[in-house]
Amino acid sequence: MFSVLRSSGLKLPERLNSTLEVESGSNDPMAIFLTRGLIAVITSTADSPQALLWLFVGQFGVDTLAGLLTGRLATWAINSINLDDPGL
Repeated sequence: MFSVLRSSGLKLPERLNSTLEVESGSNDPMAIFLTRGLIAVITSTADSPQALLWLFVGQFGVDTLAGLLTGRLATWAINSINLDDPGL
């Protein structure tokens, strides 16, 4: 969405731009789940509502843990790096 807006030369107000960014980022995980769920139903790998529930729990649970771990690791790495210039 943002590449389309940039290429069209449309300048949005900062608050609207921030709102669109948050909304877009919060909808992406659900869109991925719905796409994978639909593919699972079509290919008969998810033959029950319980299978879709486990897909949902698995995706969001694993992704949440991966995000938290990556955030902690990145914070540790950034704080551990000693650069010569304090501005960096």
